[in-house]
Amino acid sequence: SHRRLDGGARALIKSLCLIAEAGESPRQILEMGCGCGSVSVAAAISFPEARVLSIDSDARALDCTQQTARLNSVTTMETLLLS
Repeated sequence: SHRRLDGGARALIKSLCLIAEAGESPRQILEMGCGCGSVSVAAAISFPEARVLSIDSDARALDCTQQTARLNSVTTMETLLLS
């Protein structure tokens, strides 16, 4: 998606709410193909004690993910470039 969340990202973010409502607290969260990082950042905010790893094969996507994290004051996630 470009400049807005697509349906898949919205569904994943909603599933984070369901996990939290169920009382679950994951220790590790992995997002493959993180794009702009919206799902990873939502996960880091929803589960601040979890280790969040965002992976993408596009360096520009990871730059966007890092910027999204900074804009949302998220410091608990990591990014990884896989080519």
